[in-house]
Amino acid sequence: MTTDHVSRVAVRGTGRTAAVVAAGLAWLGNEVRCRRPDVADVSAEPGLAEILLRSIRAGRLRFTGRPRGDVVFLCGDGPGPAGDLPACAVVVNTGLPPWESSTRLAEELSGADVAVASNPQDLREGAALDDFLEPGCVLIGADEPEALRRVAALYTAVSAPVVHLDLRSADLVTPAGNGFLAVKRQFFTELARLCYAVGADARSVVHCLCLDQRIDSARADRIRPGSVARLLKLAGPDPPATIRALARPRAGSRSETADDFSLPDHRPCRSTTSVASSREDPNPSCGGGGEATSPLA
Repeated sequence: MTTDHVSRVAVRGTGRTAAVVAAGLAWLGNEVRCRRPDVADVSAEPGLAEILLRSIRAGRLRFTGRPRGDVVFLCGDGPGPAGDLPACAVVVNTGLPPWESSTRLAEELSGADVAVASNPQDLREGAALDDFLEPGCVLIGADEPEALRRVAALYTAVSAPVVHLDLRSADLVTPAGNGFLAVKRQFFTELARLCYAVGADARSVVHCLCLDQRIDSARADRIRPGSVARLLKLAGPDPPATIRALARPRAGSRSETADDFSLPDHRPCRSTTSVASSREDPNPSCGGGGEATSPLA
């Protein structure tokens, strides 16, 4: 494919993610085909209806029951019959994957003349369009350079850096990030409990953490008082489950026991999960009937 060729993008799937991905790619200047989105999914995301309408009027977005294109984004649905994919197409896995889902997709399509890429879309409800159009980075994983290039070309209008990874690494980034945030939240929950139990001032303790250069010498992710709401939102409503996702057994493995984990070193996740799962209420009272105050509140 030459660099001046504009790929036709097919977005396969239904639901909020499919609607946002289709609208976002069209808004970035690509020619997109997708199924007609559900009205409820469109109305739930601010700005999505307007972007869809403008892209349709500009001729960049069309609805069809069988979306076909040079680059096929999978948003929930499977790839369909291999014969339904154009030769030399790039099939892009956008779902938040269990381990190795993109690799398994590549194995499933090994008989077809297609390449597989991973482009995880971790889109927040109510802010999905902003997350897609203004991401911290565009993450693309593929084992074939041409597949990386073709998917990256769809994002040339995005100012964020494009990060190229291999297929397995790209699948791991989103759950690893979610797990990090969940572990971070759980740490501060336990710190708040400890401070309450011994009568220490949690805010003073956290202030000293802010000044510790071992924790953040680059100040890129400094712990700031007042940021607890952001951390809790990013970690998700169920941090123990998020952490457990990092220690999920491989589907179809010989043994799917509690010790059969996908990651080679899962002990930090298991330790945090053990602590987190012992708390039925994420904000329970701590001794004496008092409420534990988050050190970041």
